[in-house]
Amino acid sequence: MATVRFNTSLDEHVLQYLDDEANRIGVSRGGMISFMIEQYKTQKDSMAMVNNMQAIIEQMKKEE
Repeated sequence: MATVRFNTSLDEHVLQYLDDEANRIGVSRGGMISFMIEQYKTQKDSMAMVNNMQAIIEQMKKEE
């Protein structure tokens, strides 16, 4: 997968939080942003799977 550079602006308190967390776990600012986005994506994908499971369970109940 290709790495792409981008620039963005953040509120000072958000940037401070980002830097504090990056320092806490020992990664770069960019590494922390990547980690946070991956975690967000994983959580979103997991919730979509849970919602799909609920629909499947409801369909199975109707078929009983």
